[in-house]
Amino acid sequence: DHLGYSIEHAIRALHLINKKMNAHLFLAGHYSSFVKQRIASISTELHCENKIFYLKKYKQSEAPNIYNNHDIYFYFVQNASCSNAVIEAIACGLPVVYSNSGGTPEIVGRDGGVGIYCRNSWKTLSNLNSKEISSAVEKILKKYTFYSRNARLKACKDHNIQNWIKRHKVIFRKYVKIGN
Repeated sequence: DHLGYSIEHAIRALHLINKKMNAHLFLAGHYSSFVKQRIASISTELHCENKIFYLKKYKQSEAPNIYNNHDIYFYFVQNASCSNAVIEAIACGLPVVYSNSGGTPEIVGRDGGVGIYCRNSWKTLSNLNSKEISSAVEKILKKYTFYSRNARLKACKDHNIQNWIKRHKVIFRKYVKIGN
């Protein structure tokens, strides 16, 4: 329930995007009945209920197939620290339209997607601009190969498991004395 607001941003942007092109929004994951009711209410209000689809419950091993069957990943969680889902998306070459806050800009990188202005606050949720989201989608689609390739390169460079292990070994060696 506490992240349902991020889906509202996606639906409002979908409404604008569909004025220029045929787009769909696919939602994956578990949603409470409250969030589903909110999604239904907003999509009915904006006449885009036939453009929103829920994906079946999936196993983690199926996630790459989901990412690979879509074009852009939306992530509008404000002040997120380090979203594994964003890392998985860019690893599959999905450009990301995201809330430009928290750790997400660093994860995605300048050329792996487009950040949307977000007030820097822990007390108040930022109301993301649907027009900015729609424009970000258009920007990515105009240079899709560029953004997709850079998203994938960013994941390979900064988020591969070998680099992670190497960085953590340095930290552990610095702070943990290991005896014979």
